[in-house]
Amino acid sequence: MTQQASAARDRQILAAAHHLLTSLPYATISMPRLEAASGLTSRSIRRQFPNKAAIFAALTVQEFDRYCQALVTAMVPFRPEPLRQFLIRYATAEPVFLHLLNALAPNILPALHGRVRQATDRQLTATIEATATTLDNGVSFFLPGDGRRFVLLSSRVLAACFDGGSDPTQPALTVTGLQTDPAGATQFILAAVAGMRVQATTRQAARKPDRWGNAVVPKIN
Repeated sequence: MTQQASAARDRQILAAAHHLLTSLPYATISMPRLEAASGLTSRSIRRQFPNKAAIFAALTVQEFDRYCQALVTAMVPFRPEPLRQFLIRYATAEPVFLHLLNALAPNILPALHGRVRQATDRQLTATIEATATTLDNGVSFFLPGDGRRFVLLSSRVLAACFDGGSDPTQPALTVTGLQTDPAGATQFILAAVAGMRVQATTRQAARKPDRWGNAVVPKIN
């Protein structure tokens, strides 16, 4: 099989996995279901991916990259309304991404081995770091490190609020103080951003050293 044909087959398998995740949680998707959805035999699928987890790890990398690109578009330059619309969309109309996030730590990553696990970790980390740098530089009230925290917070909150028939045998992601519904997720994240924005001047001033090199935290009246 040529490299081009192999890449096309990868896309065919990932498209089938994506289609199944629109209505089913990861734990219920079997190899026979993937065969039926892709039109390929189990042997053909395993030539491309060693196991089911590897398929969904590749899909997670793909969907997380898409999420981060959309997040940057919604955040830079910062305006509350595009961010609100982005959050509503992901909270209500992106079941594939949310199924993947809920399955990643308990199901997908533990089933990966060797180079596949290393490649998945490397790709996800690279996406997070690149997105974090763009947010740190593009959002006026973000300090270094805020972008990374926001990428992780926003995705975790959305996943925690997802009610899409997740595997009942696995604990769902939880966030303290969060009402577990799409509106609650949106409000929680917007409130976090609003707090960072209000505190921006104080936080930036706190990072400025005095003449002796010590950080100065200004008093708030």
